[in-house]
Amino acid sequence: MEDVRSILDVRTKKTVARWLQSKGIFYFRIGRAYKIPKVHLMNYFFNVSSI
Repeated sequence: MEDVRSILDVRTKKTVARWLQSKGIFYFRIGRAYKIPKVHLMNYFFNVSSI
């Protein structure tokens, strides 16, 4: 989550969590931590950039 926040230049983790849920990027939670497989994040950005 922290890596995504820094890449996207977003201020809070809550913003990243809302963004992930609304954009439909695959993630899973382990306890309180969000885990986003790198391949899913890359696929999302490549698909968005090609539109």
